[in-house]
Amino acid sequence: MEALDAGRFREDLYHRLNGVHIHVPPLREHPEDISTLSEYFLTMLQDAPPGAKRIFAPGAIEALQAQAYPGNVRELRQTVHRALAFSQGEMVEVEDIQVFSGPGQGSPQPSAAPRLSLQEVEKQYITDTLRHYDGNVRLAAQTLGISRTTLYAKINAYDIQV
Repeated sequence: MEALDAGRFREDLYHRLNGVHIHVPPLREHPEDISTLSEYFLTMLQDAPPGAKRIFAPGAIEALQAQAYPGNVRELRQTVHRALAFSQGEMVEVEDIQVFSGPGQGSPQPSAAPRLSLQEVEKQYITDTLRHYDGNVRLAAQTLGISRTTLYAKINAYDIQV
């Protein structure tokens, strides 16, 4: 059965594949959903024991809503994931959210702040993630989305003390 005829789909095949159209508007068109999605991602991504779950500090949701999210829901998820990795206490603070916010993303950026290289940012992110998990390489690698072998290589390359 030949699906392509002179570079075009057969009409019956097109209608079989073209079943349902779903329009999903970007987050910028419905910022009220950012709060619900952020809470869901925070619950889903943390590995705290029951009763010790972290929550957003006052103002944190507003900081999340102030960002543009050109990557849509995936970018919101990554922002919550990074904030969770950088947070130190029971609450995810506004500062944890604004760590990697770029200009125009809703966070004030000091004009005289030195810019870090990609390697410096990666080293800091790995160090903070390892610190968050008390040096547990398996959990840190899982959170970072890399293998333990890759994490060990980066620990050695950046001379990070575990």
